[in-house]
Amino acid sequence: MQYTDEFKSMVAAFMRLPTEFPNVRPASVAQFILESGRGSSLLAREHRNFAGMKWRPEMAGVATKKLVIAPSETADFCSFESLEKFAEGYWIFLNRAPYEGWKAHADDPYDFIGFVGRIWAADPAYTEKVQNLIGEAEALIATLREPHVHTDGAPCCGGMIDPPEPMAHREKPAVRWDPSPFNWSRGGTRIDTVVMHYTTSRNLQGTIDWFKSPNNIHKTAAHYVIGRDGTIVQMVKDADACTHGNSQNRRSIGIEHSAAPGDPMTEPQERASVALVRWLMQEYAIAPERVIGHKCAPRATSCPGDLFAAYGATSASDCAAVTRAIQTWVRERVLAEGVIA
Repeated sequence: MQYTDEFKSMVAAFMRLPTEFPNVRPASVAQFILESGRGSSLLAREHRNFAGMKWRPEMAGVATKKLVIAPSETADFCSFESLEKFAEGYWIFLNRAPYEGWKAHADDPYDFIGFVGRIWAADPAYTEKVQNLIGEAEALIATLREPHVHTDGAPCCGGMIDPPEPMAHREKPAVRWDPSPFNWSRGGTRIDTVVMHYTTSRNLQGTIDWFKSPNNIHKTAAHYVIGRDGTIVQMVKDADACTHGNSQNRRSIGIEHSAAPGDPMTEPQERASVALVRWLMQEYAIAPERVIGHKCAPRATSCPGDLFAAYGATSASDCAAVTRAIQTWVRERVLAEGVIA
């Protein structure tokens, strides 16, 4: 993705500004990407207004009123004298009466923009457009925090899987390394969660190809993909994050399972999944309750489909039922078949 230099400087300034609500930041940066065309819009270039904020009296302390003939409309917009003023102004704009209640949605960027988006813009597709850019925003934020990571999400070194260290209990199951370019730094966040997914297709190679494709504009990926025959393909190093689990991305490992809608896991696939989850729990001291379904990441999705149908949850189940099913699976398969230290 091509960002103007000032856009990247603005995001850096926005991230430096202290806030009680850090989980909102990826959604806010996604707004800035959409509203400013990655920094190329007239409002961004001439007025340092990267969010399309119109003039409101509450903005008088940080912005000035400017009549702007924009492609979408002619109106009074906020003009900012510095990037820092823009960052401060965004929170002031958000704290006005029309957005009252947004703080109750601040734990998750998708939930936040779901609440704010319908007020921010008249476009009925605005919320979805912003949500589709959150993964890109997370990657950009990570890049600016960790300068050695490429802006496009590609690793700066063509490294292979980290050499296995001696395991106190169980060895890591055999994996095939087939790297995706879509990864970014965890920024020091500890791995404490495993997110379980299904691909909606039985075609393992098709999923691998998609997680490497330039047509994958949202740069989604997963750390591991498990085929119907039990083959485990690792596509992102554990040490790196990738876009797979919404607000859980920075703290989690994502595991995709090749399955069509309605498919439970096959026996070889389940054995491989049990072995991998067991090793991850042991390696990173992950608590059993932190093995969760994508539906509980949270996001409105049918994922992980019917993988855990034998344990009481299907694609139609709510998060609570999915959680119960996965916890039963962890208890009966993962913990029962191997001691986790």
